[in-house]
Amino acid sequence: MLGLLDATSLPSLAQRWMIAGLDSANLRALAGASTSGANPTAQVLSELLAGIALEYGVRFASLQEARAVHAEHVVSLIGRPQEFGPQVFGLSNTVTDELVARLRRVLARLRPGR
Repeated sequence: MLGLLDATSLPSLAQRWMIAGLDSANLRALAGASTSGANPTAQVLSELLAGIALEYGVRFASLQEARAVHAEHVVSLIGRPQEFGPQVFGLSNTVTDELVARLRRVLARLRPGR
């Protein structure tokens, strides 16, 4: 479920969370990732986000619930075109990827051995 957000947007999101008053070691590391010059991978950024989610008890019961929260976040960016466009594109890609994966599973069941 963590892959719903574009990893490159995670440092700025973490910075906003810190401005809002949240603080933890993982949050500070994620917020500083874009300015450290280390250029961490999407995997590293996602692992920091996973740590933050655990620290703050953020869990989703299902992928659909996580997608709904993500979609609400994307819609909230509508007044900021620089952020809204890439986020809508990312949301669209995650939904499309899931639909393609489901279709492949159905086809695999219908045509075993292929």
